[in-house]
Amino acid sequence: MRQASLNPDDPEITKQMADLRATIAFKFYRQNKFEPAMDYLHNSLQLDPSHADRWELLGDLSNFIGHPSSDYIVQYAYERTLNVDPKRRSARIKLAGSYLSSGRFLKAMDQFEIVIRTTEGEQNWKHIALLASIYAMVDEIQRGIQFFQKMFGESGNNQFRVTLAILENAIGNRKAAIKLLEDVEGGEISALPVSMQQRDY
Repeated sequence: MRQASLNPDDPEITKQMADLRATIAFKFYRQNKFEPAMDYLHNSLQLDPSHADRWELLGDLSNFIGHPSSDYIVQYAYERTLNVDPKRRSARIKLAGSYLSSGRFLKAMDQFEIVIRTTEGEQNWKHIALLASIYAMVDEIQRGIQFFQKMFGESGNNQFRVTLAILENAIGNRKAAIKLLEDVEGGEISALPVSMQQRDY
């Protein structure tokens, strides 16, 4: 696609041209024409990079099309999304997932912590489970225990208590795990894995 040749001293025209390209990009996107949508969107963002929704769509398209360098492009697009709008939850979840699928576990861990910490209302068990799994994979279970202790202390949410029990059990603290689960309202020892049902106290 031919790059726009605009007077850099005329920001209003530049903005209008960026908006026009974005409009065309979204039209192609709705028609499932993802390659031209991505081209127009990229050109729009070159002219005006201040739109979080456009960066997020660029990440979505890059992920869907799956170019050889798609991981880099996807993550860059979602990172730019969050630079423009740090509260854009959907982009943060996608970024965390992209980091996880590409093996960038420490970055995924950081992002899932933010997702969980900033969730208003009911937590998503999938996010909690993924974060707990990452702690185990990168040998950061103590960090996980500290994180979920803080979250439980602030919210009283039993999802965090159960996750704490799982992490405590993972490092051999069965007594602590059993105690945490017994304190969960309605919790039953019979529902636990056999390795956690046996008391030695």
